[in-house]
Formats: sequence, structure tokens, C-alpha cells
Amino acid sequence: MRRGLPDVGELSDGVVTLRRVRPGDEDALLDERLDPESRRWATSTRLWTASDVKVFIAGAPAAWLAGAEARFAIVETATGDCAGSLGLRMTVPAFRIAEIGYGLRAGWRGRGLATRSVRLVADWAFSRVGIARLELGAAAANIASRQVAARAGFQFEGIARMRLPTSAGGRTDEARYGLMPPG
Repeated sequence: MRRGLPDVGELSDGVVTLRRVRPGDEDALLDERLDPESRRWATSTRLWTASDVKVFIAGAPAAWLAGAEARFAIVETATGDCAGSLGLRMTVPAFRIAEIGYGLRAGWRGRGLATRSVRLVADWAFSRVGIARLELGAAAANIASRQVAARAGFQFEGIARMRLPTSAGGRTDEARYGLMPPG
């Protein structure tokens, strides 16, 4: 039987490199998750802690092996610096549907790294994982994330009213996007 998420060393386009999250990424991932702009779009009122990030990283190999989620570090190729993270989570495994989520640290935003990362993972998901459909959701007011989705080739499919919880304890609309394999 084929594993749900095959092994991958690195995915790279020469500007951005995706590799598995690993010990040593803790500070960068905590910085990403605690940044005010990231918090603005967070779907939880709970703040990440250093311990949470360690557990997240420690659980990455098991989530990957189980076929549940691939957790990548987004690395700027030229510097080797961890700029953020990207996850591909199997949402409907029986139908080979997965969802992509991503975040960047403040200093790396606006450089196209998120778009490049989403494209790399989409290519891997379709060619190596056998995904039939990728989905992506962003708070409707999160224009930057919505632009990443559009630039990466995802098609806007609609607004899911009040779908997302907010860090302030309320709810907000979610813009939903989909992408199918080429061909």
C-alpha cells in the first residue's frame, strides 16, 4: 500500500526551499505565530508558547508518516533562514483532498515566498502524492493571503459565512479557493 504522504527531501525553485520542520526551527516558528499580523488572522484566542512549537515540531514526523499532514519550513534559499511554515493537511483522505495553510514571519512578507511555496507544494501534491483537489481558505478580509492563493493558481470558489473563529473570540467569513491537477 502506498503511503499517504511520500517522503520528500526538499522542494526548491532556487529562491525558496521547503523542507520538513525540525528541531532548531522553534524560534522562527514562534516568531511567525506571535507576530501581530499573524495573530490578527489567527483562528484561536490561545497564544502559541515555546512548548507548543516544540510539540508541533516533535509531532511532525508522526503526522507525516500517518499521512495526516506534511509540515514544511519555508526557507529563503540564499540565506538558509527559516521565513515561515506551510502545512498540507489531508482533509478528506478517501477522496484525496488536502488543504494548504501557510504563514510568514514579518521580515519575509512581500517577497513572493508564500506564493512560491504554495506552488511548490501544489506541484508535489499533484505529481507525487496523488492529490485530486487542493483547497485553501483565508479570512475574507485577509487580502494578502487571498492574493497568494490567486497568484498560486487557486480559483476563488466563494465565501463561507462566519466559518472561522477569530483570535478576538468572534467569527468571520472565509474566502474558499480550490485547485485541481493540471491537464
